[in-house]
Amino acid sequence: MVVYEINRDFLIDHLYVQPKFFHFLAELGLASLSFSTFMTAINKLPANETLAIHLQILATYIGEKHGTAYHLPSAISQSVLASLCNCAQSSISGHLHFLVKEGILESSSKPFIIKDMDALASCYDSSISISSMH
Repeated sequence: MVVYEINRDFLIDHLYVQPKFFHFLAELGLASLSFSTFMTAINKLPANETLAIHLQILATYIGEKHGTAYHLPSAISQSVLASLCNCAQSSISGHLHFLVKEGILESSSKPFIIKDMDALASCYDSSISISSMH
């Protein structure tokens, strides 16, 4: 399925005349590649670390901040988290229960409320920086 198609010669001519568009496309391509590389790397980590990283990414990008807590949209379920982490839902459930017991999450079911982002960040290697993805 093609949503929109641009003629190659037209695009090259346009980029020659407007180099700022070429710069924009190059930056966009490199950012996409960098993000893909990052996501591939974190999915090789143990499931508990991968879950913590994905929860932090979701909170940072689509969560609503209420005081010090982050509320994730109700569309984010255990099934969605399992898919993101490439593991079984039962595994995610166990890791979520652990995060609740540690006081990091409010509950192990949706809507997920992350009570302590710093404690969540301590669940994975500190050399991984979510803030650098902005």
